[in-house]
Amino acid sequence: PTSASLSAFARVGPRKRQSSVHPIRIEMKIIVDAGHGGTDPGAVGRGLQEKDVTLGVALRLHELLADRGHAPVLTRSDDTFVDLNARWRAGKGSDMFIAIHCNAFNGEAHGQEVWWDDHDPTSQEFAGVVSKGMAETFPAIYNRGLKEGSASTYTDWYSFRNDAPADVLLELGFIDNASDAQFLTEAYWGTWAACIADAVDEYFYFS
Repeated sequence: PTSASLSAFARVGPRKRQSSVHPIRIEMKIIVDAGHGGTDPGAVGRGLQEKDVTLGVALRLHELLADRGHAPVLTRSDDTFVDLNARWRAGKGSDMFIAIHCNAFNGEAHGQEVWWDDHDPTSQEFAGVVSKGMAETFPAIYNRGLKEGSASTYTDWYSFRNDAPADVLLELGFIDNASDAQFLTEAYWGTWAACIADAVDEYFYFS
């Protein structure tokens, strides 16, 4: 796929979601995990590095969740390397674990997807809520839907190896795809964060 024209972008760009009226809430410990970092750039493409995208979204999500009365915890708050064991250990005793990532393949593959833990029904439930929110907020990004993480298919990602309920791994898009990449730039990091924060509230308070 090639980049959409400005006129097409105006028609199908991100929709601004209406803010919810938030009820009195119970403080939830939520792990916000920005994938990669430091010497590990993650996926790269179109002048972007995954580690920068994930951190930018994570920092904004952390701020929003704190403002809404939750107790978010970042696995990293700057451009440093954090190994996978430290990341999943951070999830122990938490109420939710959100791992933020981007995909890359051949420049043609595109779309967003949400992975859930096949051992945890709360993971599947939250994945459905956040996937719906992502698709509604970014209708121009193809929705690849829910993906089941399982040891049998070697997709039991690190984020699923703790005791945290509602653990999900988000793939925001393919960073090496021209169409997806335009929505992974800094201009949209706040939109991604708001979308995810709204899904958190919908899961905890409205579902």
